[in-house]
Amino acid sequence: MACVRWCAYSFSGSTAIVVIIATFSVLGGEHEAASPWVILEKAEPRVVNRYTHFGKVVLFHFNVPNEVLEASFLFKANISKHCPSNDVHISMQHGSYPVVNPLNASFPEHYAVGLGSGTLRNITVPTDERPRCINVTSPVAGDWFAAAFYIDADERILQKDLFAPCKIMVSGVFHARIAERVNDLLTDQSSTHSIGKVTYFRFMSPKNAWNTTFSVTSCTSTDGADGDSCPVIIRAASGVLPGNFNRSDIEHSFALANSCIVDCSNSSSEHCTGSVVPTPNVWNYMAIMPASNVVNFTLTIKTTGCSSSIEHVSPMRAKQKQKVQLLQQMLVSSGPEIRSALKNYIAPSTSRSTCWPTFPLQYVDMWNVFEYGYQFLDTEFSSNSSINVTTMSPTLLTFNVAPVTGTGGTLSLRLVIDQHHEDRSLSEVTVRAAFSYGTRPKLDPKTGAWLAKGVVEVNTSRTEFKTGHLHIPFPEPGLWYLGILPLCVGRRKDNQSNPDHVACDVEHIPLEVHLNGTPCLNMECGKFGSCFQYQSDTHSFSCCICRAGYLGWGCTDDKKALTYKNLLIRLLLLTLSNLVMMPAIVLAFVRRYYLECAVYSAAMLASTFYHTCDAELSPFCVAPLEVLQFWDFMLAIASFWVTLLAIAKLPEKVRSTMATLGVLAVAAVVQYDRTSLAAFAVPVTVGLSIVFISWARQCYALRACYPHRCVWFFAITPGFLLTSTGAALYAFFETQSNYAYVHSAWHALAGLALLCIISRRYQAPSGYVLEDGKDSGKNEANNNDSMV
Repeated sequence: MACVRWCAYSFSGSTAIVVIIATFSVLGGEHEAASPWVILEKAEPRVVNRYTHFGKVVLFHFNVPNEVLEASFLFKANISKHCPSNDVHISMQHGSYPVVNPLNASFPEHYAVGLGSGTLRNITVPTDERPRCINVTSPVAGDWFAAAFYIDADERILQKDLFAPCKIMVSGVFHARIAERVNDLLTDQSSTHSIGKVTYFRFMSPKNAWNTTFSVTSCTSTDGADGDSCPVIIRAASGVLPGNFNRSDIEHSFALANSCIVDCSNSSSEHCTGSVVPTPNVWNYMAIMPASNVVNFTLTIKTTGCSSSIEHVSPMRAKQKQKVQLLQQMLVSSGPEIRSALKNYIAPSTSRSTCWPTFPLQYVDMWNVFEYGYQFLDTEFSSNSSINVTTMSPTLLTFNVAPVTGTGGTLSLRLVIDQHHEDRSLSEVTVRAAFSYGTRPKLDPKTGAWLAKGVVEVNTSRTEFKTGHLHIPFPEPGLWYLGILPLCVGRRKDNQSNPDHVACDVEHIPLEVHLNGTPCLNMECGKFGSCFQYQSDTHSFSCCICRAGYLGWGCTDDKKALTYKNLLIRLLLLTLSNLVMMPAIVLAFVRRYYLECAVYSAAMLASTFYHTCDAELSPFCVAPLEVLQFWDFMLAIASFWVTLLAIAKLPEKVRSTMATLGVLAVAAVVQYDRTSLAAFAVPVTVGLSIVFISWARQCYALRACYPHRCVWFFAITPGFLLTSTGAALYAFFETQSNYAYVHSAWHALAGLALLCIISRRYQAPSGYVLEDGKDSGKNEANNNDSMV
């Protein structure tokens, strides 16, 4: 095979895109049927976030139609001009949201990733405005999702509006090459064809089809090739259009796992066969490529079905039927025939080639989002979550995962061997279960091992081994299978750690199968995490947000976790640092500034309660975190507002009115955007302007500097320096790792600044006119009440 591909791209603006692609695929000396590339979907530019948890990713959605030969997904990224270049990471797969792990955190115990039809494809897109491609041969039709994010080791907490953010934008384009013509076939019928190039066929298998066999007969070639062979290569795939299976981009993919290749040139021209396991309710495809100019042949598609009586046969009834057949043979047979029949009856059947008993599970919707369950239909051998599994063959459980509500959480399995069963022979039993999407799981008949990723094994040797768990994050919507295989343990051979598995003497194994979906992992995220629901565009999902340095999908990775001592120090610093406000509260009360005293007290309590609720160690919330955060921000700004009004020489009625209106305005600004620079800068700037105008008026009236220079030296200047230092630490030096220390320093500096500002009084010199032309002696009481 030879494959050459080159791409030339020209992006103009955000929507005009020109794509030129040339593709040549050579297999067996013949070119595949050429079809043009077409642009099917475009995704407008979207802002990409720094990855800290899955809730930060940006999801792109593309819908791939049926019968696509090749698909290419193009992504382009750019960054703000004032920022250094960065890389955007994109992970893409079919069916459901990609389970990404860019921080290399360990998954929770019993997690299984990659069980659906989609192979996770990763690509790095630099922010150089040049597109990068994810190419897929024989993509599965349906929904494709791409998760975009970037990784940044910078932990700085940037003050909004003070620093220009580095905005990264990503856009995407999906274009594909679709098969020009696909011929329809009927099962269990023959059809004659004459082809000179690659030709595609499709057929729909019955719902109860167990296996599909295709055969090519009466094969002749017009170029006079050897008549003993058929010069065609057949590629068949279940649920997906077969592509070139030698290409690396479909390695280990759904198309490769559910397909087969048959080279009929090595077979007789009268009989060339192959088989695939069909996927119910979807098209199954074949691609036949001639090795010569024109080949004539007859194609036959046959399906092996399973009747309902076979699918739902009771193990007990099967044994009873075998007993009846044995008695009938004993009545009409001679001695040797009776002995042969007894031997066949006593030896349990080990054949696993026939249809397996299949049980559909009933979907049960729960009240919570992403919460659902499954249960058995009531029959003589199953009810709710219990089932008696036959030992004569594997058993299949089928269930459907619903779109949207079923894919945004975690599908969990808990498999239990009935511990209350009194049959002592169960002490030698092992049960293996495996998940498979789309088609039933494959089984190795020699070893009794499931050829699948998600396998659970339980046995009766010890109590703790009687229960098995498996969790599938973001399961793909559609038909799923759970294969269950009971095995009985024989005697161990010498120097062999693994026991031998033999045919079981018992007729059935009692099992409890608990299958349900929940947000996150059973709605929990360990001791140091919380489960949240997110929405990206129109797609909803749940994920864990970890704290205290824990990582992973279940907040169970403790490689970078903080110790209990560090967590306790952080909690005490953030809460006890608010006690620095106590001296300012006491002084304001002594000097009869009750409004300021009340605001300082409320700010101290609000900050304490907020950081207690936001703590990484044992959070305690007296109110929702959003409410506590509002009061913390609002009262902190209000404290500076009322302080600036207090040191200004204002009439009492004017000061109280402005204090009330100012606090209301601060509350509105904080509610609108509490993290913006304007929420703090505007009230402080207005307050400083009022103080400047008031002091300038006093200086003009006194014909002297106001306030006294000792007040400037011991109160105003230290207060300004403390406030500036705290604000600088808050705005420029705060990071995720030092947040507790820097923010506690801000608490302490703010409390000391307020104490310094209100620590001095101003006594006007005798004989000077201070306000409204009145003598200073008449205003002495008023001056004594001044905080300055």
